[in-house]
Amino acid sequence: MRREQITSFDHGFAAYKLAFCQHFEEKGFNLGLSFDDFIKEKIAIKARQFNTILNRDIEVENKAKLEKRCCCLPEAVRR
Repeated sequence: MRREQITSFDHGFAAYKLAFCQHFEEKGFNLGLSFDDFIKEKIAIKARQFNTILNRDIEVENKAKLEKRCCCLPEAVRR
């Protein structure tokens, strides 16, 4: 902060917020997303990762689909 001649908390916070937005806007741009879309996608990924209660239904659904697909295969292929 000294190098940038930032002496107050408000100026420091504003500089941090600007750098934060620029960084993630650039990352989103590289992926073809806007800043808001990039942040929403990151939040959705974290929500799926850490909200295990919500993931249980998805896991059960995926397992049921997989079992259904396996039942359609011939016996020789399933082994």
